[in-house]
Parts: sequence; structure tokens; C-alpha cells
Amino acid sequence: MMMEFLASISDSELSAIADALKAGRIRPPFSAMSFQQVVPAKAAAAASTVLVVGFAMYQGQRVFAALADRMTQIDDLHVRLFLDVARERSDTSLDSGVLRRFADRFVNTQWPAGHRLPVVYYYPPSVQVRADRRASLHANTTAQSCPRCGT
Repeated sequence: MMMEFLASISDSELSAIADALKAGRIRPPFSAMSFQQVVPAKAAAAASTVLVVGFAMYQGQRVFAALADRMTQIDDLHVRLFLDVARERSDTSLDSGVLRRFADRFVNTQWPAGHRLPVVYYYPPSVQVRADRRASLHANTTAQSCPRCGT
């Protein structure tokens, strides 16, 4: 089932990522354009783990092509994407419907066809029906393990 690759991220897990960003253990790119360049570059050096945190996805098949290829080259490469799942303001459908549409769009238009899927996390408040309780996962960063670097 397509939805199996979606997992929710807890507040504490999100805080841990934010702490890693603040401490400099994860370095964010500085623009949307650099994000499109950083993901393929980091993928090329990845040995065991890749973490990508992003807000909006555009041209995902192109941006993620090198990462998907690297996942094919290295069976044990663990890739985790933390992505914003945005609910439209007027959307009153069930959370599961919002997630299903996101998953369909991700698999069919954003991830390179024919490649193993990464684990994709989302922040549950991003799909809240009530706008006053809704939040978004808004960051652009990427990190990878690198034996040469000791990580």
C-alpha cells in the first residue's frame, strides 16, 4: 500500500532535528535553488543514511533522481524525508484523505519512477482540519552519513 511509507513525526523528534540544526550538525542550504543542488550532491557522498527536511516539493523527480539512484546502488542506504503535508484552507476531508492525496502525488509525480521509496515523515498538526490548530514543517536541509567525515 502506498501509505505505508508515510510516518508521523512527534514533537520531540521534530525538536531533536531543530536542535541538530541549531548545533550545526545539520547544515541548511540557503535558497530553494541551492536545495535543488544540495540534495543530489549529498546523495553522491551518502554511505548509510540520508536525512532530507523540506517544505514544498517542486521538480521532485529531478531533485531526487541522484538520491533514488544511490538507493539502488546501496541496498542498505537508509533515506528519510521529512516533508510538509499541506492541507488546503477549504479542505474538510479526513486526515487520511489528505495523506492519501499527498502519497499519491509524491509517488506518481515527485519520486523517480521505478525506484525504492524512502521513508517519508510528516508533522501531524500540518493536516489539522481547524486552521487555528494547523502548523507546517518549514525547513530546507539535508545531511548524509560520510565515513570519510566520521559520521
